[in-house]
Amino acid sequence: MTQPASQRKDGARVAIIGVGTIGSNVAFQVYNKLGKKELVEDIILIGRNEEKVACAAEEIHHSNDGSISTRLKHSTVVDSAAGCDIIVYSAGRTIKPHETREDLLRENGSIAADVRKGLSLKGTEIFITVTNPVDVLNTYFSRELGLPANNVIGLGGMLDSARFRHTVVDYLRRALGVPLVPSDVKNAFVLGQHGAGLTPLFERLELPPDIPVLSSRAIEKIRKEMGEIVPRIIRVRKCADFAPATHITRMIELLLQDTESKIECCSLVPPMVFQKHYAGEVLDVSFGVPVTLKRGGARPITIDILEDSRQRISNGVRDIWSNVQQLYDYVVGNERVGNLIRLGT
Repeated sequence: MTQPASQRKDGARVAIIGVGTIGSNVAFQVYNKLGKKELVEDIILIGRNEEKVACAAEEIHHSNDGSISTRLKHSTVVDSAAGCDIIVYSAGRTIKPHETREDLLRENGSIAADVRKGLSLKGTEIFITVTNPVDVLNTYFSRELGLPANNVIGLGGMLDSARFRHTVVDYLRRALGVPLVPSDVKNAFVLGQHGAGLTPLFERLELPPDIPVLSSRAIEKIRKEMGEIVPRIIRVRKCADFAPATHITRMIELLLQDTESKIECCSLVPPMVFQKHYAGEVLDVSFGVPVTLKRGGARPITIDILEDSRQRISNGVRDIWSNVQQLYDYVVGNERVGNLIRLGT
């Protein structure tokens, strides 16, 4: 049986399922950042097109200046990921201009179901969901892969929190003319749904002492600007890849460390007590919550939030639940599947 990295003397094995724009960018960053730190021994690129994954592996290999011993492999067999310490799931297509993440549901949901059928996991893997709608697909994988809930983690909150921090800094630069940088803003948490229903926690935000408290008008302006970020990037660049790939690589690094990280935000299906605290109810879906990351997965933690934020999170969680139901309707019809108890049953 394959041992997890915590029990091996060598580096970790990382598989990336889906080697499109984001997947190949993740592979490049993991190879060059974590390979140089000798944290990763093998990277396996997995995709349907043999020529494409082979060329991606070859080109990434050419970025080696001679200081990296990490091996790059490629495969068209999904089950090649079995037994890897970390699996990054980025298969499927990205969002198009004027689409919502939920518009991707049928197409990317069907791909997710096919991948799930081809995976026979050992039970020790950590699975990172990147493909949108990330909260919906992470719920699906959490229920269907047979892994512990804290081993199935969705990208979302970490990326949204970075966007929140930058948006606040950009706004204050314009409004006050102060030369702030992102590191000046602390505790920029974004919880709940990844997408239109995201919930920035303005009540947790820590600004430099000489910066006035944000007015309600400033808060609404920042909310509006955050909602414009992804549509603008998609319209101009056709995809958002640099920032997601960077945060995924950071997640992988933290998940290979023995020491617990500072508080991050990631999407996962949290225990009931955390669902009640953040969403006010228990719907057993994946959504963004504060966590610490270390070897062995994500650990949800409790931070105080206002009731207004809890209601916003609840609205997003209900939307995720509705989309999870649609996903199962698309993929498997009206029957009960795995551990999912559909609405009305």
